[in-house]
Amino acid sequence: MTAAVQTIIEQLGRIDVVVANAGITPPPATLRQIDPDAFDRARSFTGVFNTVHPTIDEVIRNSGHIVVVSSAASKAGVEALGRALRSAVAGYGATAGIAYFGMVDTQLARATLDDDEIGRKLDARLTRSLGHRISRTVPPR
Repeated sequence: MTAAVQTIIEQLGRIDVVVANAGITPPPATLRQIDPDAFDRARSFTGVFNTVHPTIDEVIRNSGHIVVVSSAASKAGVEALGRALRSAVAGYGATAGIAYFGMVDTQLARATLDDDEIGRKLDARLTRSLGHRISRTVPPR
């Protein structure tokens, strides 16, 4: 990740915003049924940390913003990290926040839905695309 961050800085000159959205949706299962390895992969705390750690100095330098994406109990660690980040960067003119998106319409999310009445109802509730890129919404600094 450090090499990727350096490449971004070399090509674009700076990093103002970081979105740490690491995680997977495990196959549906109860606590008694879920494979422990699948559960461990779904706890994306380490992935979020691995995104934030090499970018934090650059975000602070540019008075930027870090968003850590959180969703369910498996991301309690992500939420705690987001709150700690908010305090850690505040004194430097940067900000951090936590986003709770719920389930978004992706191939990964669709793969977890059963083809039955409940699966179809959940499918109907998936958050669809906004129809435009965030980068086109936020004016450049």
